[in-house]
Amino acid sequence: MEFHSMEDSLFKQIEKAIEEKEKTGVKLEQEKIDEMVEKMYSPEMINQFSDPLYESLINQAPTMYEEHRLEQQEFEARLQMKWLDAFYGLKSVITISEEIGTGLIDEFLENSKKDDGTSFVPLEYDIAFKLHGKSVVVSKEILTLLQSGYSDAAISRWRTLHEISVILSLITDTLENNTDLAKELAIRFYNRSIVEEFKIEKIDNKRNSDEFISLKAQVEEIKNNYGEKFIYEDYEWARPVLPQIKGRIYFSNLEKKTGNTKLTSYYKMANNQIHSTSFGLYKSFGDMYDSGIGVIFGPSNYGLSIPGQLTIISIIRSTSSLLTVDSTLDKMMIISVLQKFFERYSSVFDDIQTRIEREEEEMKKEE
Repeated sequence: MEFHSMEDSLFKQIEKAIEEKEKTGVKLEQEKIDEMVEKMYSPEMINQFSDPLYESLINQAPTMYEEHRLEQQEFEARLQMKWLDAFYGLKSVITISEEIGTGLIDEFLENSKKDDGTSFVPLEYDIAFKLHGKSVVVSKEILTLLQSGYSDAAISRWRTLHEISVILSLITDTLENNTDLAKELAIRFYNRSIVEEFKIEKIDNKRNSDEFISLKAQVEEIKNNYGEKFIYEDYEWARPVLPQIKGRIYFSNLEKKTGNTKLTSYYKMANNQIHSTSFGLYKSFGDMYDSGIGVIFGPSNYGLSIPGQLTIISIIRSTSSLLTVDSTLDKMMIISVLQKFFERYSSVFDDIQTRIEREEEEMKKEE
């Protein structure tokens, strides 16, 4: 795409007009020339000049789409050939986790069925099931990103998966040890969603709507019940299980409480890919040489190992957390099976990445 051709062409036309006038003995004043240049940059003229380019690009849209679709398709086919064994493992774990989740929900509904055929799901269980379902969906999103070669985006989504895993662990651990406390925690967690919805409505300037007025009343009641900190601090809902913390509760406190601190460094690393930090700008998982030179515009078949392994870890933790509630021998056995999947496929991800690095080094030697 050219960025100077139109401007250069118009300046040449102005120069030609000046020369032709001078040939007839007429010398254009500088003020007149400035007017011509100013008119050239006017919004009206720019809009007029842009119309042909716009129409041309609109007509090319189907061609551009098909060309890039085929390029991406060819790239993904090559990527699949390299990473297929690892994708087998990740997809298997996601599918198994989904089947476990639906199976546990069906079992719970069947066991809680009343005489009239209806079932009641307590809020603490509803939240646990929903969190696990969300972890499966996010894992599928990550797999799709990995299959397309977007490792930085994959680890960004893994950050969400890690948060889900930690919160789910907090809920299920509490369910196992103290059902009354779990109920209180679940209510506080749910009430936090009302606060968040209220804040969004407030930003959207819907203050006169019936929904906003209703939410405002609910938030006032929540504030009266839990205090002002509950409204302004994201993790104040977790206070009942973290009574020893006197100040503000952070996500890192939830990680420590649930024994998930080993992934904290990766969580912080993922933050740099989500937010436009200078570190995230110059450090990409898809850059094999970590050079920080140049600009990345597309996917890479390198760098899938860490986000892939992290996804396996977190979806297994989420699923295992759900299985620990009302644990049975069968559930313990399934947790063991999931752990075996991790042990096998974490090394598969590593081996493939190492193989790519070796192939690249060999190619460099041959140059």
